[in-house]
Amino acid sequence: MRELARFKVEIDGLGFIIYSPFATAHIAEGERYLGAKFWEPEDVARHVRAGTLTAFCTGSPGAYDIRVVEAALVWPLHAQYRWWIKLALEVRDRTVCIRDLYDLQPWSAACPAGQSIALDDGYYDVAVGTDADTLGDDQEIVISFRRVEQLPQVTWEGVPFLGAEEE
Repeated sequence: MRELARFKVEIDGLGFIIYSPFATAHIAEGERYLGAKFWEPEDVARHVRAGTLTAFCTGSPGAYDIRVVEAALVWPLHAQYRWWIKLALEVRDRTVCIRDLYDLQPWSAACPAGQSIALDDGYYDVAVGTDADTLGDDQEIVISFRRVEQLPQVTWEGVPFLGAEEE
């Protein structure tokens, strides 16, 4: 396992977006993309399954500690965290951004300083984990990237939720 980055991200929204900038090139600067094209669960699921603008819900705004690693989801890593979700991502131009979901409204293409990582171009199996029941301030989230030959199939029908199933 190779650690790629650690940083804190404060979000006003209820989750995160993960993407390579090519996937958001169609969004106009200042566009209110969240409300128009990324609010309904089926719209989010379509993006997540396509591995373009992938996302997950935390259920809470707050200041999150993000740990980014390049690794397969093997037992030592898996055992460190209680909750996991699987996502997929296509990377181009060796750049991945990790941002607040609410950055989609209004949109600015500039990824905030310290919230991007460099990864080789290609397809990635993405695993996102945490160990708490309730997310929020100072909660650690690990995001694991494993390069694969083709885009992994994920089966989300709605918004991926990181944590205990909501009742």
